[in-house]
Amino acid sequence: IICVEGQESDVDEYWTRLRNLTWKKLQIKEKESLGDIEDNRLCFNQFQELAFLHDNHTKQDLGQFYQYLQDKQLERMFNLFFGFHGIDKK
Repeated sequence: IICVEGQESDVDEYWTRLRNLTWKKLQIKEKESLGDIEDNRLCFNQFQELAFLHDNHTKQDLGQFYQYLQDKQLERMFNLFFGFHGIDKK
């Protein structure tokens, strides 16, 4: 899952470059236009590669990923990505 924020022209350019790489499957699941980026709160403030590993370190822990999205107030995206709702562990 790749989340990109910024000026719409910058995001479109990034998407074009990313799409030119040799991916087996790459698609946009959600795109929001928020107008002037300076007037809106960004959810991400730096580039990060995240891994939410289960205890055995061989599988991703979707619960941890859901919690991360909740912390960013993006939990609605979980259903969009995976087709089911996450469970709040709090």
